[in-house]
Amino acid sequence: MCLNIIVEIENLTRSRADEFVELIKGKELLIITVYTPSKWFRKLTPVLHISEDGGCACSMLSENADWNAETWEMNSSVLSKLANTIIEISKKLSTSFNFLALWAGDIPFKEISLSLTDLLQLIKENKIGTKIKYKIVI
Repeated sequence: MCLNIIVEIENLTRSRADEFVELIKGKELLIITVYTPSKWFRKLTPVLHISEDGGCACSMLSENADWNAETWEMNSSVLSKLANTIIEISKKLSTSFNFLALWAGDIPFKEISLSLTDLLQLIKENKIGTKIKYKIVI
């Protein structure tokens, strides 16, 4: 099982998602890949998947991380890169988006609306919820 850090953007197309991958690259950023989930052979809206190496985000977790905890315990070394990546994504948007950090197969138990500033503060404080969908209002 793996940690997935995902940005959902309403009505995102595959071509627009691929543009994000090309536009958002840099030394102080994490890697963004495009994932198109499917359900019963029907493709759903693509999402942006964030990680250190293009795979799952498990490498971003500390040794003490517990998927049953209320928040993820991430390595402090990745927090600024995660915040910078979210900032760069938001700069390219004129719409709200969702941010999730879920263990593979989990679903969020609640949705919380936040400003981008509030989300960045959660990231900085290493308090990203394990089963929360954050709706970022721009």
